[in-house]
Amino acid sequence: MPFLSKVADRLDGFGVLFTTDKLNAYLSAILEVFGVPEPEQQRKTGRPRKRRRLFPPGLLYGQLDKERVHGRLVCVDRRAVVGTMADIQAVLDRDGSSKVVNTSLVERDNLSVRQHNGRTVRKTLSYSKDWQMHQYSIHFEDAVHNFVRLHSSLRVKLPEPQGRRKWCQRTPAMAAGLTDHAWSIRELVTYKALARL
Repeated sequence: MPFLSKVADRLDGFGVLFTTDKLNAYLSAILEVFGVPEPEQQRKTGRPRKRRRLFPPGLLYGQLDKERVHGRLVCVDRRAVVGTMADIQAVLDRDGSSKVVNTSLVERDNLSVRQHNGRTVRKTLSYSKDWQMHQYSIHFEDAVHNFVRLHSSLRVKLPEPQGRRKWCQRTPAMAAGLTDHAWSIRELVTYKALARL
């Protein structure tokens, strides 16, 4: 829930689409963080009933259920938990990152983190013994991923080929317009960030 609370703080009231697998904890966490209390109803007698939390308008939630038999994927069921599949599909078409409700982007990100940060690998001796150091390593890996590492999926075609080069490689920070070049590790660790007031 702390992660969802950070997401809610950064959304500024805009609608959001969540896509998860079928773990029930996701639904209760989303409802706890993003839910709004139901309107009070006038009652003449008795103890007031505890108000439930309802999903706000504009929030969409699609769920993916993967059925496996002997470790092999045999069926994928997609359904709308909050909103309609038509609304979810409209958001997916507008965003362009995915055509259907899936969890592949999150799974790919988890794989990348595990490949580049030994502290997050399962069943290994390089695990973190201190939670704060674990957090520092996660933040450093995120910074390297976004500012240092070139991603072939973000490359853009050059208007005119420069010799044999036809593509300009970019980092996620370059694609987002935060910087105009790929940083070195030295530049990353010596960069002075402005302190938040």
